[in-house]
Amino acid sequence: MTANYSLYIHFPWCVRKCPYCDFNSHEKPNGIPEHDYISALLADLDQDLLRNFVASSTMEVGSIFMGGGTPSLFSPKGIDYLLDQIRQRVNLATKIEVTMEVNPGSISPGSYENHLSKSLISKSGETEPLAEEKLAGYREAGVNRLSLGVQSFDASQLKNLGRIHSPESAIRTYQLARAAGFSNINIDLMHGLPSQDLTQAMNDLQHAIDLQPEHISWYQLTIEPNTVFYKQPPSLPNEDALWEIYEAGLSLLEKNDFSRYEVSAFSRPSFRSKHNLNYWSFGNYLGIGAGAHGKHRQGKAFSRSTKTRLPADYLASPNAKYSLVPSSDLLLEYLMNTMRLVDGFSYQQFEENTGLSRTALRPFIERAKTRSMITERGDGIQPSSLGLQFLNELLLLV
Repeated sequence: MTANYSLYIHFPWCVRKCPYCDFNSHEKPNGIPEHDYISALLADLDQDLLRNFVASSTMEVGSIFMGGGTPSLFSPKGIDYLLDQIRQRVNLATKIEVTMEVNPGSISPGSYENHLSKSLISKSGETEPLAEEKLAGYREAGVNRLSLGVQSFDASQLKNLGRIHSPESAIRTYQLARAAGFSNINIDLMHGLPSQDLTQAMNDLQHAIDLQPEHISWYQLTIEPNTVFYKQPPSLPNEDALWEIYEAGLSLLEKNDFSRYEVSAFSRPSFRSKHNLNYWSFGNYLGIGAGAHGKHRQGKAFSRSTKTRLPADYLASPNAKYSLVPSSDLLLEYLMNTMRLVDGFSYQQFEENTGLSRTALRPFIERAKTRSMITERGDGIQPSSLGLQFLNELLLLV
């Protein structure tokens, strides 16, 4: 029997660390050890396959997501080699989705850091290709979906957020991606930015809509521990302003035919992210790269993998820690993912994906229904609009 999997690949380097970012990313503006890191990624994948599978023929990968950090610091040749080696190790689905996160500042001219275009040099010493050549190279390598980290189209907000690109370079990157043949593009956009009002937030969102991408990820800026913003908090909109922005944004997206299918994910028909849907549906996934995580089910047991975080340590030895998920944690872990989905889940899916009986859900369902945070239908449950807006509070009812 073939098991379906996703593969996440983490690229840990950025030109500059953003003050809001709590991901495993490390500043390295003057070149990256591309060859060595790709070798480590492949050794990492081999280790995961050896541990989790009798043979790679027992699995099929339906999606690959290259995130970071800034994957687009890596050359098209490097990405091509990496994807080719992955194809030799695992079975890829016929219509596989291969996503790469792209920072416009690593692609297009017009960034706030004028030295970028000449500083991005791999260990091999090869100079950076032109922007259009780079995007075309990714497309030829097998990348068929881009996720552009725009965050805002307001120049002052980009500076507030520590981004290295300008509004113009974000738009130019999008145009070049279209010219390179990409027909599936996501735009990442934040709201609730420092001192942002309703008009500014809607202007940002309208800019993204006007570009006509297939997918928009629209999410609120949150202050996370271990970030610069946590130590030096910016002045953010108050709760009333945030609620006004949220409601107006949902309405604007709906009016422009972007269907909401997850808390912060909106897509045109047939362009939902396969990779993220697998996460949110509690599917199996492998995670390779510094700080990457994975989840694997074998029988009734669930295991998680965690890779060493520091790039230097990972390059020395891409070791992984494996641990079993306690059965007492399964209910919460399942709901943490599936309650992000507008459609929720069926009871059959719950039982198949966790091995638990649907009766384990009853206490949560009754508490959540009392607060109008979920809707129970004949075959399952889904979060209400209130539950989606206050997801953390909903999960406290587990």
